[in-house]
Amino acid sequence: MRDGNLSGFDQPNQLIISETVADKYFPKQNPVEQSVTLIAADGTPNIYTITAVTKQIPTNSSIQFDMITAYNNGAKFGLSAADD
Repeated sequence: MRDGNLSGFDQPNQLIISETVADKYFPKQNPVEQSVTLIAADGTPNIYTITAVTKQIPTNSSIQFDMITAYNNGAKFGLSAADD
């Protein structure tokens, strides 16, 4: 982690962002504990608290992301489990 930690990440509406996103939207700031609003699939705004910023993920990693939130939050954005 570049900033923050994973404590409390099991709480609803927590968000981990990449270093790239942090630098783009929070230049020269520590975005941990800042709030961001993400719009759900149905148009509903949802407020998330940034809990951590990850260091840059190597380009050869099979896992690439800009933001990570708890699996349960995925339904708000029209995402469902593969079995659904």
